[in-house]
Amino acid sequence: MRRILVVLFALLIIFTGCRRKVVVVAKVNGEKIEITEKLHSVSKEKGQLNTITDKLIIDALLLQKAEELGKFEADDLTQRVEKLRSSLAFNIYISDIRDATEIAEAQIEEVYKNSERFKDKKFEDVEKMIRNELIGKEVDKEISRKGSKLRTKHKIEISEEYLDFSKYSPMKSSLVVAVIDDEAKITNNELNRYFVYQKKKGDDASLSELLDDLIARKLIFIDIEDLVPEKRIQRSIETFKERQVLQYMKRQYLFEASPINPENVRKFYDDHLDEFYSKPERVDIRHILIDSQDKIDAEKEKEAADLLKKILSTKDPQELFRVKAREYQKGPDIIKDVAGRLGPITRKVMPASFSDAAFTLKKGEIYKKVVKTDEYGYHLLLCEDRLPAEIIPFTVEDIAEDMKRYIRDVGYRKLTEEMIAAADIVILYPEYKGVHKDNEKK
Repeated sequence: MRRILVVLFALLIIFTGCRRKVVVVAKVNGEKIEITEKLHSVSKEKGQLNTITDKLIIDALLLQKAEELGKFEADDLTQRVEKLRSSLAFNIYISDIRDATEIAEAQIEEVYKNSERFKDKKFEDVEKMIRNELIGKEVDKEISRKGSKLRTKHKIEISEEYLDFSKYSPMKSSLVVAVIDDEAKITNNELNRYFVYQKKKGDDASLSELLDDLIARKLIFIDIEDLVPEKRIQRSIETFKERQVLQYMKRQYLFEASPINPENVRKFYDDHLDEFYSKPERVDIRHILIDSQDKIDAEKEKEAADLLKKILSTKDPQELFRVKAREYQKGPDIIKDVAGRLGPITRKVMPASFSDAAFTLKKGEIYKKVVKTDEYGYHLLLCEDRLPAEIIPFTVEDIAEDMKRYIRDVGYRKLTEEMIAAADIVILYPEYKGVHKDNEKK
């Protein structure tokens, strides 16, 4: 079986291919689940190690399933990897420069003191940003140095006249300002985008200088496989492939077994008619609650009975009921405005004694007795409306959306639950309290 490089929190190793010290937290069907020592320490300190381990286990199972299905050898993935091979290697190259760059605290403090941007900000709030900016500048310098050395190996032609943006529109991608080895081109449009990007960073370099930067990057990109070891490129490719396959397994795989077509949408509707698309009879109830969790509370019961008698004896019982409902409603004004209205409810929403009384009422009718529920207390009930049972009509568009959500949520959960149940999962740290605890005995 192929080596599974689980990539959750590839945040720490993505594209670089660097090997860092790792901790094995679990085994899934014999495959090691590793995270970096740093991530292990930080997540354990924050109480997140169980969550991370659970996610890694699911990712490993999905990758193993994908391998069984031959998804790692899929033509479309192979083609994408080939197109991105140089980009992945370039990212490794840049990452190595960043990792090797050391910025002294004094440099950061100097930028902080001398920059207007940070005069109203605390040092600790911007220290990381300044450090990254300084590292970025060192990366640019190293790229420029490397590009200068590589120029002797390549043929470079520059059309100086196209550097005049006042004469030649920078929006035209057909205007080529530089050509490397009669093949790699840099257009006016590309140079303009780089100019805008650098401008936002506060770089006032001329177009000619920026063109030199772009040429340097292109040269490194062209020769990148001579600059980065093949083993590291392959590791980066494996990481990239796993990320792509995981994305496929989480977003598309389930739809292969249950494609969204009119026939399947209709079947989904029929299979879930009672569960999703049948609305039972409902009553729109407004209530006044005199709360009490005691089984018998004579004082509260008398208060409720007296209020009901007062409401029923008035000229407009419904209006007084609504006024009193607002008075008895607890909470802020926005809640008080609800005035005890629960909205359309089914029989199962409220306790049996409440529902039994509510469903005897007609629209506009007040229940003639006080209703006691052990959970809440004493209720007075007013029926604002009654809604008959109904079936939500079938439409392909609406039900298709429901089916998609169902497959993404319920289908994905069932898939992972089945894989977990069938897997040999061994947890390698005693304090584990995640969802796969039952599998630890394996």
